[in-house]
Amino acid sequence: MPKLCVWGNSLGVRLPSHVAEITGVRAGDELNVRVSDAGIIEITPAKLRKTPTFARASAPRAPRKSSDEW
Repeated sequence: MPKLCVWGNSLGVRLPSHVAEITGVRAGDELNVRVSDAGIIEITPAKLRKTPTFARASAPRAPRKSSDEW
């Protein structure tokens, strides 16, 4: 699960590499950020890319091992 981290006077979200791979976002890409009245944060790429890996996002994934299982 991504966590907030401090960058200067701001907060940043680190995306796991598999999220970046699936969505096609890269370092330096611009993002749109919307906050609903209920406080829900929605982050979307400003420009969508056609990525062949996006199809894998809907494919079933094997469950990830917890740190206890390593």
